[in-house]
Amino acid sequence: MAKVSVFHNLHRDAGLGLNTKLVRSTYAPEGIERVSELGDGTFCWREYEPIRHPLAWVFQYEAKGFATDEELLYDAFEMFNIGEGPVALEYRGRKLRSLSVGDVIAIDGRHYACAPVGWKEVPRSEIRWMAARQAEEYARERYGFRPNEPLTISVPLPD
Repeated sequence: MAKVSVFHNLHRDAGLGLNTKLVRSTYAPEGIERVSELGDGTFCWREYEPIRHPLAWVFQYEAKGFATDEELLYDAFEMFNIGEGPVALEYRGRKLRSLSVGDVIAIDGRHYACAPVGWKEVPRSEIRWMAARQAEEYARERYGFRPNEPLTISVPLPD
C-alpha cells in the first residue's frame, strides 16, 4: 500500500510545467528550443524558473495494487480527470480541479511532476509547499476572490 499526496500548482505559469515560466522578448536567444514568433516583433519560449512554484497540498489517499510508481501515476491522472470510484468521488467532493501539468504527486516520499507528456521525477529541493493559510491567501490574490468568497479552485487541507 502506498501513501499518495496530491499538490496543485498555484503559479500563473503552472500549465507550462513545474518551475517553468513563459519568457517574452524582442529577440530569440540561440540554443532555446521551441521559440515562437508572435507576429508583433516579439518571441516567446519556456524557461526553467529558479523561483519555485507554490504548491498547495489538496488531497491524500492510500493506493494499493500497483507494481510501479508509473502505474499509480497514470491511474491517479485518469481518476482525478475522468475516473469514477470512491477516491475520485471524494476528490471531486472537495470541489478540486482536475490534475494538470505542473501539479505534483508524492508517493511514499518520491515526488513526480505532471509534465506535458507523462511524469517527471523531481528532487525535494525543487518543491515549494505552502501551508493551507498561505496557499489560500495566494489563491485569493491570484484569482481575485473576496475574503469570504468560497474557493472553487483548490481547497488546501488544514495545516
